[in-house]
Amino acid sequence: MDIVKSKYIYMINYKEKEKELCDLELRNIFDLSFDSKFIFSDLDFNPSNSVFIKSQMEIMFESNCIDQLSLNIENSKLTLDGYKISYIKNDIIEYHDRLRSMQKIGNSIEGRFDLKTPAHNLAITRINNIWYFGKYKRNDNEWVNRKNKPFNYSIALDVSLAKSLINIASKNNRDVKILDPCCGIGTVVIEGLMMGYDIVGYEINPLIARHANENLRFFKLDEVIVNKDMSLITEDYDVAIIDLPYGMYTPTREGLQSDIIKKSREIVNRAVIISKEEIDNIIQFHGFKIEEKAELKKTHTFSRFIYTCK
Repeated sequence: MDIVKSKYIYMINYKEKEKELCDLELRNIFDLSFDSKFIFSDLDFNPSNSVFIKSQMEIMFESNCIDQLSLNIENSKLTLDGYKISYIKNDIIEYHDRLRSMQKIGNSIEGRFDLKTPAHNLAITRINNIWYFGKYKRNDNEWVNRKNKPFNYSIALDVSLAKSLINIASKNNRDVKILDPCCGIGTVVIEGLMMGYDIVGYEINPLIARHANENLRFFKLDEVIVNKDMSLITEDYDVAIIDLPYGMYTPTREGLQSDIIKKSREIVNRAVIISKEEIDNIIQFHGFKIEEKAELKKTHTFSRFIYTCK
């Protein structure tokens, strides 16, 4: 069997209460719907850029039989010095059969293996009775370390949600200019910068803005958060991520959320809007068309609603 090029398998995992958010994020990354915990795609996406993607396999060989898969690899004269093979569990396969399959594939590769400090991470898996073998990349989960910053507020967006919002807003387009007009402590801005995006934040509260920039400095990032009322923004952006304020740390007034959405419609092409209540009518009133909506349940009594709009 020929080597399969430019094809990947992504392994997905999520909690049930996060399913709508996971679906929304992955549709915006891969531009497809899915109904299982793996995705086949030609897109090369770093699994560490999503909390829901646990690993990526770059497919090198595939076969409906493990013996044939092993023979294909052997015939290719694949040579690697310092490799490790992992088994990705999808189908129900007994431990001894998984171990046998890894040993068989390992015997087909020329070179030495290294379980402690491998130069090459490889994996095999079986999905719908087809065996796959290829290069393996795990999610490094470094985002977890960014939960701990010098300044944080209890109502601030979770780091995991911030990463999802960046993926939803950007659609994996590295050329977009992203605006966070109510950035608070800077969680979304931090994740955007960590993922290499052109993103800036605005925060009307001077103390919170200062703390947000100190958080950026803590992670050795450019201080791109401006202490300014977003109503004064004149520059255009491709997309905004708008976590609508509800008056916990910054005084609010009636109609503020409506004004923020109205102003955003003037300066962005698309928006991802986060609200603690359903606001379809307000969004549509100010000229946005709702593309998709997802509910992220935090507790039995508190949810966040996430809208993608254009």
